[in-house]
Amino acid sequence: MRAVSRRPKPEGDETLERQMTRGRLPVVTLTRSATLRPMATLQAPLIIEFVDGTRIERDPAYVPKMPIVGNGPPGTRVAFADGHRVNLPTDQIVEATAEQGRARVSFGGMRWAGRDGETLTFVRVKDLWPEALLSPERGVRMTLDASRVRTVWQEGVALFEA
Repeated sequence: MRAVSRRPKPEGDETLERQMTRGRLPVVTLTRSATLRPMATLQAPLIIEFVDGTRIERDPAYVPKMPIVGNGPPGTRVAFADGHRVNLPTDQIVEATAEQGRARVSFGGMRWAGRDGETLTFVRVKDLWPEALLSPERGVRMTLDASRVRTVWQEGVALFEA
């Protein structure tokens, strides 16, 4: 899937992380739809908060002696209390935290696509990294079991709450 970035081009070698810390990306204030109380200020259009007892795991960065073209970034996953692990698209993650015993992941180029029974579906709408740093096998769609997700926010609106 080839996406067109609507985000302004970084100046010089400015990274996405540096843009975020300099306030160049839009800030979204999250609210719960039922109570409308502010939850947090995060800088991503899609935020998924997983159920209690979850944590973030990241593979260590690996630099091979010979470059590997199209290898993609190291893996990121959510680990659940029952031992189950769910891989996430690392190249789409702009922030990942585990506070109050729950993992919360912010995605910059993913959007909510809907719910089909007990499956929540999200789609990649744009790439955040240069094509040369991404795996050609990267997925366009991400699905999650609804029982493993506590809340999904998109652009500040809670779209799914367990």
